[in-house]
Amino acid sequence: MKTFIFFVALTALLAFVVAGPAGAAKPKSPTVAQFKALSKKVTTLQKQEKQIENALNFLAAYDVCLTAATADALQGTWIFTNKAAPTPIFPGTSTGTGSINDLQACSAFKIPRQLPSTETAPTTAVFSALTNIFS
Repeated sequence: MKTFIFFVALTALLAFVVAGPAGAAKPKSPTVAQFKALSKKVTTLQKQEKQIENALNFLAAYDVCLTAATADALQGTWIFTNKAAPTPIFPGTSTGTGSINDLQACSAFKIPRQLPSTETAPTTAVFSALTNIFS
């Protein structure tokens, strides 16, 4: 019998703790001033989110252009070096037809790519143009 009474008392105590006191205040709706303040914060956060999204898109495009320019310079170096050698030093890079797609990222920045060629030695012009974006 003591165990039963103890169990009932323990259950009642747990129910009280979980439910809270009977006179507990219910949550209130925000006041007009609080609502306006929160609306202003939401608008500010939405603007910041858009700025961050634009910055990420810019940096992603920049990275694609930089990757393509690096590949062009590397492949151009191999092609130009092979041209001067009696036998190809870098087999498989004898023509300039293997440039990678930059997804028009460089043209979005108005930066002309120097595609690999047996006629023109690679330069750093495209890298200078990419660096000048930040000046």
